[in-house]
Amino acid sequence: MISLNYLILCERFLAADDGKNSIISIFTKFTAVGVPVLQPLATIVANFSGTPGDYNVQLELVNIIDGQVIATAKNTSTIPPDGNNNFVVNFSNLILPKFGKYWIKIVIDGVAEPLTSANKHYVELVKVAA
Repeated sequence: MISLNYLILCERFLAADDGKNSIISIFTKFTAVGVPVLQPLATIVANFSGTPGDYNVQLELVNIIDGQVIATAKNTSTIPPDGNNNFVVNFSNLILPKFGKYWIKIVIDGVAEPLTSANKHYVELVKVAA
């Protein structure tokens, strides 16, 4: 069984050999006067735990209103014998085309339901006055 320990959206994630990782500029929302919005750097860090092994992971950034997938990444994540692993996805020049909420959807091969939920694991693009 695989579980999600935490999910962070930030500008950069730096992994250190000694296990002392660094997260730079955590995003809880984006603000803009107009759309589309270009985010030069965005990193998603998902920490998994569970049964050791290799897992195919798919991450999608999905507009909650219309279901449009605006970014996707696929890779293999290995959960070691100590039981947890960081799955890190870097996006360059991420374009958010509309105001609203974007679900950070994570699906693991062999797991029936996504590890994330649209009402909890999202980032929001909010309109602000000029």
